Amino acid sequence: MPPEQRQKELDKLPPERRAQVEQRLNRFEKMSPAQREKALRRLEAFQELSPERRDAVRQEVQRLQSLPPDERKARLNSDEVKKNFSPEEQKLLHEAAGEPQLL
Repeated sequence: MPPEQRQKELDKLPPERRAQVEQRLNRFEKMSPAQREKALRRLEAFQELSPERRDAVRQEVQRLQSLPPDERKARLNSDEVKKNFSPEEQKLLHEAAGEPQLL
């Protein structure tokens, strides 16, 4: 997206949301090409989920991000997560939480 169009779209957002989007864009721009590709693949996989499943995954990611690393890892490997999320969703959770899934 050209900078002018990006700015126009950002101007439409409320200040708090705009700050969040700008922060994410800055992080994305600082990524290596390989990291960007991985992030885009993860976003595409997330977008392929039904709206209901996207909400469930989003809520779980927020929960995971609020946990200390050792609790996050335990939660990701818990029976509850394995029962409530498909293998594809579990992969998204592991990647979003920064805990690569060991197969």
